[in-house]
Amino acid sequence: MKKRLKKPSELYKIESTTSIEIKWKKKAGDYLSDGRIIPSIEGDVLYHGASDGSITSFSSVDGKEIWSNNLNHSISGSIESGFRNLFYGTLDGQVVSLNQKDGSLNWISKVTSEVLAPPVTDGRIVAVQSADGSITGFNFRTGEQEWIHQVSVPNLSLRGTSIPFISEGFIFTGFFNWECCHVIPRFWCSKTGITCVC
Repeated sequence: MKKRLKKPSELYKIESTTSIEIKWKKKAGDYLSDGRIIPSIEGDVLYHGASDGSITSFSSVDGKEIWSNNLNHSISGSIESGFRNLFYGTLDGQVVSLNQKDGSLNWISKVTSEVLAPPVTDGRIVAVQSADGSITGFNFRTGEQEWIHQVSVPNLSLRGTSIPFISEGFIFTGFFNWECCHVIPRFWCSKTGITCVC
């Protein structure tokens, strides 16, 4: 006995109750990237980075430029804004910290490979994941490397990395080898080791 299928409901035209209006539009810097660079918004300020190294701060209300800076870096990941600072990574493995107010340079540090995801911070540690399967922790104020954890990367993998997540002093991230790690920076004790649960 064949089961009788229920007749699908009739489709009705949906009338849009909202409309989108462009308030302002700006061009800043030159693009050579593949869409990984995403602006960061904090309060009424938008921070925009381009692959040619230019960083521009705009008012998100009217698009007025607040400041602009270019350190000639090949920016490869989105900008992280927080705790009055900006952070980004580059194709040649640099991690850069800028002052959020005027774009002045705080510090530049180095990781082991290109940075394809935005750095993340909790105001104490800046965690940066690199394309070679490493995650590195830097001192928020000085940029000094405090620890590094690395996993082996498969011979064949997609070009991209997870974005680390920080919660209550713990760092969570995933790697190419299907491992999801829970990093505990406060138990770190040497430059070559870190307590990490995978």
